[in-house]
Amino acid sequence: METHGSPSTDIELHKNNDLTSWQPRQPLIVQQWDYKEIYYISRVVHMDDAVKVMREKKMSPRPITHFSAYHRNNLPSEHPCKDLKILWFAPTLEFGAPSYYGNVEFILDLSWALQKWRKSYLMEMVTGKTYTLYRILLTNTNYDELFQGSSNSNGPILRPANVTGHWQRQDTGYGYTRNYVLTNCPRFNNQGYNMQGLTVEFLIEATEDDAKEVFNKSFLTFRDHRPALCEGPTACHRFVRRKKNCPYPYSPFDAQAELFRQLHPSFATNTW
Repeated sequence: METHGSPSTDIELHKNNDLTSWQPRQPLIVQQWDYKEIYYISRVVHMDDAVKVMREKKMSPRPITHFSAYHRNNLPSEHPCKDLKILWFAPTLEFGAPSYYGNVEFILDLSWALQKWRKSYLMEMVTGKTYTLYRILLTNTNYDELFQGSSNSNGPILRPANVTGHWQRQDTGYGYTRNYVLTNCPRFNNQGYNMQGLTVEFLIEATEDDAKEVFNKSFLTFRDHRPALCEGPTACHRFVRRKKNCPYPYSPFDAQAELFRQLHPSFATNTW
């Protein structure tokens, strides 16, 4: 797959070891078969976080702490995204697929989310050794002045996701819109190959009130996290970075039982 211009036209936003945050300078050249339709987005968490969410009845938004050009430590004090607080979501996995993010999955109807958060921006793409991901910000804040800017000492820019080619929406004419995300795209400066494919992440700019509403609008399911103890791409995303074994390598059935036990200890300890 090609991009507009020469191979060196991509805009580097931030770099750390093998990870590069970047944006394409021009819209991507992609084909229709490079997209897939999505209906739901999900947030998968470990058991301890799931118990906290269920008890508080909300998913509290947090600053970006992962590798990102939008990590607050990488932004100048005047940047509009300096105090950004978000909820992380991604397209829902296929039924039965394991997750290296955790055990409990909160699923949200994407059409509802897009009615609540009206603007979408491409924040960044991140290329690692064997994969590329891109992040779309869903928000009601107008960041169009960043779109008009450029990547310089004032910090990274945002671009409307439908302009860059990362996000495609089609009005069906029947009262609903079909949503498509990329499954394939170039790497930074067209270097290397995405052996682990392409991932899209949705970062929802949310308030504490939004967090409660998201909880009330989501429904629950469970993912197989047993491969978390294995090495390689299925290793636990949270604990492998700390060089620790994941304490929650549960099957979906065991995760469901454990969540019930944590939330209802008096029932769980009864003998019948």
